[in-house]
Parts: sequence; C-alpha cells; structure tokens
Amino acid sequence: MKPYTLILSLLPVVAGIFTASASATLEVDVSPQKYAARPGEVFPVDYVVSWEGALDAYTVMPPTLPVLDWGAATVLEIRAHSRGDRHETRLTVGYSAETAGTYTAPALTIRVLEWDADAASHAALVEDAASMPAKVVEAASVTVVFRDPRFVVWAALVLVALAVAGAFGWAALRKRRRTVSEEAGQSPVEKAQALLHEARRHRLDADYYAFYRALCSAVACIETDAPDSRAALLDKLKRAADDAGYRGVRPSDDALEGDFKDVERIIAQEIQRASKET
Repeated sequence: MKPYTLILSLLPVVAGIFTASASATLEVDVSPQKYAARPGEVFPVDYVVSWEGALDAYTVMPPTLPVLDWGAATVLEIRAHSRGDRHETRLTVGYSAETAGTYTAPALTIRVLEWDADAASHAALVEDAASMPAKVVEAASVTVVFRDPRFVVWAALVLVALAVAGAFGWAALRKRRRTVSEEAGQSPVEKAQALLHEARRHRLDADYYAFYRALCSAVACIETDAPDSRAALLDKLKRAADDAGYRGVRPSDDALEGDFKDVERIIAQEIQRASKET
C-alpha cells in the first residue's frame, strides 16, 4: 500500500482534519495510560495535539515512530474530537518489551499540515503532503515500565502484610492509650485493686511469673504505716517472681494463695486507713 493511500484511509477514521487559525498555538500533552505492564503486553501512551480556532487549518499526521533497542512501538489508534473552538487529535502509541524493566520512550516528532483556507479539497492535496506547509511538534519522552508478574504478586503480598500490621499496630496503640487514660484517673488503691484482679487472671492461666509481677506492682502502689513490713513483703514477692520466671520453679497452691492473701490484706488495710482520714 502506497503511503498516500494509507493516509487517505486514515482520514475518515480520525475525522481527518484538525484546524485552527493560522496564528493558533499548537500544544501537545503526553499521558501514559498504565502504571506498569507485563513483558509482552502493550503499554499505551496518549499523545494529544490540541489548539483553539477554526476547523479547516490543520491536519495532524501519524507520528514518526522511533526504532527502539529494547522493544517496539506501533500506532494503536487515532481519534479526533472538538468542543466549541477547542480541537484535538489523540494519537495512541503502544510500546512493548519482552524483558521486564524500566525504559524511556524517546520524544516523538509529530508533523502538522497547515492548510490553505482557499484549498478546494484537502483530500485531493494529501498526495502532495510532503510538500505542504507544516509545523513540527515534539512530544516529550516518557518512562514506560514492564514488570515480571511475580513482582506484582510479591508487591501485593507486601502491601497486604503492611496493611495488616498497621491495623494491629493501630489497635494496640488505641488499647494502650485507653489503658493509660484509665490509669491516669485512678487512685493508688484503685490501681492496686486492678492489679490484684490481674494477678488472679494470671494465676488461672498458670502464668506464675506474671502473677507475681502483678502482685509486686500492686504492693508498690500502697503507702502503709508499716514500711518495713511492706518492704519485706515486696522483697518476698520479687524473689518468688524470679524463681518462677528465671528458674522455672512452680510455686505450690498454698504459696500462691498465701501471697495473694498477703497483698489483698495490705490493700484492705490501706482502704480502711484512707476511709478513717476522710
């Protein structure tokens, strides 16, 4: 097929002629239509030549496609559109590569014919397009990305993992803030009572180290009239915590119950003392 015959066949499809006043400024925008494609697929890029003015001044010719050492380029579609005095020709070029990677599609040279307003028939002059007055617009280079399908899968898995971790982290942060807020409004006795309940839960779970740590924290909240007795009890509970946590000692039920009762008693004494003062 002769070059001029190809051009003639394109004219009805693309509405053939895009025009503006002879002084109108031609603009060209480059817009990739994908973030990434797979090797062997087409990465489409839109090149839009536009202007404002009359309807019979310009014809946008098919672009001169580059020869690529990393792949191939082909014209996928040419479309024409007008809205009021605004006209555009959209040239869609598809790039392809067989190997994954990030490549640069070089700048495209697009030739725009300037028609004589007195011409009786544009189609009749297309055969002489090479000799017609023309403007040349340069479309900017564009980055095209081809990714291995396995990369996409791994990227999706990483995003899911990050989203799940973020959700759990946010939930833990909210719980921690709520706990801190609740503790900030508690009196020392109320904190000690809460720790005593926590120790009971740890005992039921057979977590004896956590049981004794909770009892230690509960005693630390209490200021008694017998500091020596409080210090002795705290020292005893810390030794029991170390035995359970670092030496693997399983305390007897009598020891667990007795230590729990000792802490419960010191908290009750503090409640009575505080009630007398008020």
